[in-house]
Amino acid sequence: MFIAEVAFSTNKAHEQQLYDKVKKTQSELHDDVAGLIASEVWTKSKADDVEYVVVSKWEEKKDFQNWVARPSHVEEHKAMHKKSKNGEAEKPPFQKTLRQYTVVTF
Repeated sequence: MFIAEVAFSTNKAHEQQLYDKVKKTQSELHDDVAGLIASEVWTKSKADDVEYVVVSKWEEKKDFQNWVARPSHVEEHKAMHKKSKNGEAEKPPFQKTLRQYTVVTF
């Protein structure tokens, strides 16, 4: 089994924007995704900071890689990068940390 943990953090002023992003991601994880076992969203806040963590469990790492490489996801990132590069949009006010794990069986 393979586990992907993606943590997004921001300040409270941008919490709704982050919430909407994570909600969209979570809904996409439940559209009959090949190899997906389960997913959850965790949150925590402290002072002016808020964090949402999407934890997904996959049969194999390649299943997660295939999901990330889906055309809609790739195009979304390309469009964001292009807008940011051309000065048409500000960089998203989020920090992202990706951690990946493999389950150890004893």
